[in-house]
Amino acid sequence: MNIDLTEKLQDYLSQNVNKYVNTSGISCKGVWATDAEIMATANLFGCDIVIRTKVGDSVDWLTYPASFSLQSTTEQALYLENKHDHFNVVISV
Repeated sequence: MNIDLTEKLQDYLSQNVNKYVNTSGISCKGVWATDAEIMATANLFGCDIVIRTKVGDSVDWLTYPASFSLQSTTEQALYLENKHDHFNVVISV
């Protein structure tokens, strides 16, 4: 992980990134990604990740900005649908 991303992720998590990885279980197969991993991935890809997910009885689009700030989103995004056991790529919005 690059230093800039490590610092941004550490600020977002409010804890040491290595400690988070060691205690979260994210390195284990089958562990679901949290918002921290999705935002780190968006940063590495250099584009926002937008996820369609069901929240209660409604469906919402959640944006995970590559910059770690909703005030600064990119022009390109990867759109995914959360199926609660995997993600599907959204081809058309």
